[in-house]
Amino acid sequence: MMRTPGFSQLEAFAEGAAGPPCLGQLRARQCQPQGWGAGRLVSKSPAWYDHHLLWPTDLHVGITKRLKTVEVLEGQSCSFECVLSHENTGDVATWTVGGKTAGGSGRFRATRQGRKYTLAVQDAAPSDAGEVVFSVRDLTSKASLIVRERPAHITKPLEGQRAAAGEDVVLSCELSRAGAPVRWLRAGKAIRESQKYDLVTEGTRAMLVVRAVSPKDSGEYTCETEASKSTASLLVEEKANRFTEELADLQAEEKGTAVFVCKTELPAATVTWRKGLADLRASRKYTPSQEGLTLKLTISALDKADADTYSCDIGQACSQARLLVQGEAWRRAGLRRG
Repeated sequence: MMRTPGFSQLEAFAEGAAGPPCLGQLRARQCQPQGWGAGRLVSKSPAWYDHHLLWPTDLHVGITKRLKTVEVLEGQSCSFECVLSHENTGDVATWTVGGKTAGGSGRFRATRQGRKYTLAVQDAAPSDAGEVVFSVRDLTSKASLIVRERPAHITKPLEGQRAAAGEDVVLSCELSRAGAPVRWLRAGKAIRESQKYDLVTEGTRAMLVVRAVSPKDSGEYTCETEASKSTASLLVEEKANRFTEELADLQAEEKGTAVFVCKTELPAATVTWRKGLADLRASRKYTPSQEGLTLKLTISALDKADADTYSCDIGQACSQARLLVQGEAWRRAGLRRG
């Protein structure tokens, strides 16, 4: 008696001669289906077996190595592998990623080597993340593809700006990824959305709008992402003031009073009155005054020495005019002519 895979019992006997049985001397009894063709095998000639030998039918195929979840950083490559217990070249396998068939072209390539099936993913993107499914026959293996986004970084830094008081200023920088979160800081302190500040994101551009700037808004501003930051300075200058009404030439008599008057566009922060090149200070003789946008210089007890060129200097602009002082003789001559 000899045992052979596929039969529960295979009996060998000799027909007319001693010695090991040949193929024509085999007889199977109580055959049970165990992966080989079932039936009663009796002694036949070799030619009969050439036409009637029963070959293996479907083998039991299983998965010996299942898919494993893979986690990669955005832009990296990875692969998924599944190994079967038996090889069958007639089987067609399918791969899906996120519910979509993959592996035929592009960044997803499916290959097979014997019992091993592989799906390669090139330059993984956040949109690739999802469930990966391998299917062949009635077998299925599932795993997940996890793609971590790279931290956004600044590709175009902030640029320093100069602005006049009262203007709106926009500080901006470019990011490596659209919609990436950023933080804005001034002198190390976080800036929040308010009537003064607008925090805006348009695609890959992050912007900070500073409304109606004043000199106190001058300083360093920083845009910060998870991976990088950029800092630039904002310099706010006072708006240049100017005269809306210039000084006018005056004529006055000795012992009288002369009043120079001019007006500015903005309240003047500093005012300097001069006679010729000499600065004037408040005294009984000279009385400077300021009422809103109106500037005045009153000169009392005039004499001929007061005749000169007078100027008003507000820093960004200067206005000047002449004072002519007429004596008593001139006044009398004028009366006689009259």
